[in-house]
Amino acid sequence: MDNIEESKTSSGGWVWNDQAERPKPKRPKLGIVIAAITKLWTWILKTARRVQNLLNRKSVLILCLLPFLIGTVGYAILDGSFAGTYLFLAKTWAELQKNGGKVYDKFFPSPPVSPKPSKLLIEATPGADVYLNGSFKGNTPFALTNLTAGEYVIELKNPDFADSLRQEFIWKSNGRDTTISYVFQVRKACALVVTAMAGTEVFIDQQAYGATDNQSKLVLQDLAPGKYKVKLVKPEIWGMATKDVELKIGEEAKVSYAWSTGSLVVNATPWGIVYIDDRRVDETPLTKDIAVGKHRLKVVREGLPDFVQNLIIKKNEPTEISVE
Repeated sequence: MDNIEESKTSSGGWVWNDQAERPKPKRPKLGIVIAAITKLWTWILKTARRVQNLLNRKSVLILCLLPFLIGTVGYAILDGSFAGTYLFLAKTWAELQKNGGKVYDKFFPSPPVSPKPSKLLIEATPGADVYLNGSFKGNTPFALTNLTAGEYVIELKNPDFADSLRQEFIWKSNGRDTTISYVFQVRKACALVVTAMAGTEVFIDQQAYGATDNQSKLVLQDLAPGKYKVKLVKPEIWGMATKDVELKIGEEAKVSYAWSTGSLVVNATPWGIVYIDDRRVDETPLTKDIAVGKHRLKVVREGLPDFVQNLIIKKNEPTEISVE
């Protein structure tokens, strides 16, 4: 060797001068070491899987790092230098980060996560029939569950309204609930024609709607369908009558009533004030045409008890009452 000076020691060994290169100890290739550690690591994973019921994830990971630590110490001893050991650590750690998770997931697969079921909530005001793809499903409020992904047509109908909802949508079960709301606005109109003596007041379910005109007629439009109680009142003859009526879409309901009267004659000694159906009429002597039917007569006299009597007025017949 041209650039190396050597000398023997007294014990027979060789001494290398400072100018000479010191030969490095033979070390295994880095790829072989990493492959050996990976195989050992995989074997530990297999073993840990057999006892995974006794170990938690943290314990398994510690076991998996043991060959990495053992290999690091062994490589440091073989290499004998800090730089080589650091390089080994870096490359081995990179390998574990790249493939370690795949190996762990292979031996310890995560249980499948079932998606949260989604619901389609359907609401309508004042209420509606629900149709899905043309099939009746129920009445609102309504919830559709277990829908498979796909295209659907939802329809909301109310027989009392002219408008309706028809909506196409694509359903995706993503674990979130979806709400469809609709407010009906165009109510189907019904008509009611009341025929009675001019000036007859008309009440429907206790609500006043006006009075018949000079042609003895009152026409009411835009009424909602349903069953109602119609009350007719003719104040001048103390007349009151009630009729039940059902309004249907597309039909004109009619209520007719002909008032009949009878004569009521009241005399009192001393004189008094006459009340019919708790409404003041006049002083005695009194003669009045009263609507036929049941009535309540009361005569109030000063200093004397009130006179009260229930009457039945008959058509074209006089009813005479004398109060002494």
